[in-house]
Amino acid sequence: MDIQKIQQYKSSFDAIMKGVKDEDGNTIEVWYARELQTVLGYARWENFVVAIGRAMEACKTLGISIDDHFREVTKMVQLGSGSQREVQDFMLTRYACYLIAQNGDPKKEEIAFAQSYFAVQTRRAELIEERLNEIARLNTRERLRASEKQLSRNIYERGVDDKGFGRIRSKGDCALFGGFSSRHNYIPTCRRKMPPLEKKRRPETATLTRNRMKMKKPHYMYIGMLAAILLAACSKDDGDSSQPAVEEKGRSEICVKTNVDRILEGTRTTTYDNVASLQTEAQFTCVAYEAGTLTAYIPTTTSDWNGSTAWEFNGGASHYYWPLPASNGGAWPTLDFFGYMPSAGNLPSYISSVTYTAAHNVTFTCTSLPMTNAGQGSSLKEFMFGMALDQSYDNAAAGVPLQFQHPFARVKLQLASSHPDITINSITFRSIKNNGNYDLSGSPQWTPSGVATDFVLTLTGDDAVFDDNPVSPKQIGEYYIMIPQDWAGEIVVDADCLFWGEKVNYPDLTTTVPTTWQPGYSYTYTFNISPDDLIVNIERFTEQW
Repeated sequence: MDIQKIQQYKSSFDAIMKGVKDEDGNTIEVWYARELQTVLGYARWENFVVAIGRAMEACKTLGISIDDHFREVTKMVQLGSGSQREVQDFMLTRYACYLIAQNGDPKKEEIAFAQSYFAVQTRRAELIEERLNEIARLNTRERLRASEKQLSRNIYERGVDDKGFGRIRSKGDCALFGGFSSRHNYIPTCRRKMPPLEKKRRPETATLTRNRMKMKKPHYMYIGMLAAILLAACSKDDGDSSQPAVEEKGRSEICVKTNVDRILEGTRTTTYDNVASLQTEAQFTCVAYEAGTLTAYIPTTTSDWNGSTAWEFNGGASHYYWPLPASNGGAWPTLDFFGYMPSAGNLPSYISSVTYTAAHNVTFTCTSLPMTNAGQGSSLKEFMFGMALDQSYDNAAAGVPLQFQHPFARVKLQLASSHPDITINSITFRSIKNNGNYDLSGSPQWTPSGVATDFVLTLTGDDAVFDDNPVSPKQIGEYYIMIPQDWAGEIVVDADCLFWGEKVNYPDLTTTVPTTWQPGYSYTYTFNISPDDLIVNIERFTEQW
């Protein structure tokens, strides 16, 4: 990377940095996620949210409070109609940005630069923390030295000579280190037979004076004191040595934690809108590959909700473990995970196939998505998929964060407020393709196919009748899913309007609202119906539903 690009990237990151005051009045550097998304080269917010989720999981795994570094906020954005609407955003500390960059693709220049840019101050903070730990360690050693000095003084004041003090220290070492002492080269002296010299001296013990015998009791009291002091010191001074070995870490079992992009509004009962709805489905198909390769690490299997606490591979019958580094101290191998729901044996009828040769090379085919409101009723199951790339023991020991996404576009219809009495007989969306392939390799992309057909919403009974002047927009029908595509946008309404007490039928009110439906987005069509005109306003929600 040449110096000109480095300066350009640095200027971009510096420009979006903000300063906020904490409770003590100190200024903290923060970045807003939607601004950082653009600088890091992410085209879509929902993809960047996945990276933020990985960073949060890494933060939690490290035992660091997520709320201290990731603060969810809302901001107002300008819509095409001129109105404003709140959208989700995050306020991120430098450390949070560092974790996001570490979970990004280092092949992208923006990510590679960000990893260094945010690491500088983070490393400085780590060095300060290490320095404070060193100071604390030295203070502990100083307290140990003072305690041993006081112990020695007390022992000598009670008439114990150098040899006696040596025996006390040896007994203390023996008690503290499981029977090992430096005197016999770590042979467990407490379990050895007594050397001949000590055997000859044992009878003399019985001839000791009463005063000498009284001194034997304090010896053991001092041994306990010394052992307690040494144990306390070692537990503070040698804390790092208690870390498990690489082989012990590598035995950790892989588990999966699921989440789903949030819903803006309530949906049909079979739509997955939160973690609980995923658990209700109770099963999804899962596979894992060695990162960036076609080599399967976990073969295609099911992941089943055990009803209370966790997802288990093959109903708990199969167990998989994180791969070990090639060498002690080497990098942890990474895995790519892919899953879809409902599982392979329970796919909805409109999903004809799901094929993959790697977690990042997936295609699924939609065939004959129902084009009537009856076919898209509450009984229609939704299909979802999730990916988690570059996962390892280091960043996913607490669970692989499999974030499920909605591949289809969702359409909601509603009648505008302050509307006269009206009966809507039908609404027709003309020329929609209901077949296609969704390719997740590279940039995810839908390719609609087949002959375009009409989506016909037919209303009857009370569902078709809308009373006079509602104070807020009223929903028409349910929610409907469509294959993402460029749609010409011709809408035809057949309605009966009541004007001056007379019912008038308008069978062919038509308007055109061209739209590009995108995967995972929700589109609301608001109808204003009059005898002379049909006006439809459309609003696209930028968050996934």
